[in-house]
Amino acid sequence: MAATLGYGAVAGQHVPDVINWFKDARDVAANSVGFRIAAISLAGQKEVSREEILTTAGVTGRASLLFLDADARVRA
Repeated sequence: MAATLGYGAVAGQHVPDVINWFKDARDVAANSVGFRIAAISLAGQKEVSREEILTTAGVTGRASLLFLDADARVRA
């Protein structure tokens, strides 16, 4: 069954959708046990807006602190 689903995802070019689904599922699980990002403090945002910074960093309303890779976000 897993092989069939895997083949279907690859053949139908749904792999990015499946990966995003798993990322959302892990963030929901982490948020439910207390790793929700409650507040964000930004300084020096003169050239870009707060929304642009958060979008570039990949911080959404569903993102969890447990799976936020700050080092990778700084380089993005």
